[in-house]
Amino acid sequence: MLNKAYEAQCASMEAHGSDTRQSDRRTLTLLALALGTFYIGTSESASMGTLQLFATSLDLDISTATHAIEAYAFGVVLGGPAVTILGAKLNRKHLLLVLMAIFVLGNVMSAIATGLGMLTLARFVSGVPQGAELLPS
Repeated sequence: MLNKAYEAQCASMEAHGSDTRQSDRRTLTLLALALGTFYIGTSESASMGTLQLFATSLDLDISTATHAIEAYAFGVVLGGPAVTILGAKLNRKHLLLVLMAIFVLGNVMSAIATGLGMLTLARFVSGVPQGAELLPS
């Protein structure tokens, strides 16, 4: 009796691939999400630890250099609701890829920044994806 009840489900699973393939894919997906979360969290916190280094390299005093950290926080606060509203109808995979591309772009801009203005803008751009990550889907 039970075999008959699950017959359609078993046939569907056989048609769509093996359990091990789905398990491997699920594991890779979780690993990618975990690494993305780690990178975003590290990006947020690392700038506080390197504040004196980039302040010195840009010839800024510490209080002025903290504007780059503030810009990241503003990116998180403003980016979260904006991305949630604008991305509500988008495919989640595509949205995640776009947000990761924005994150990478912001960090590359931070690495090549030659002044406070560019660094502040780059840190703001880097913060936008994190705001979307913190909001519940």
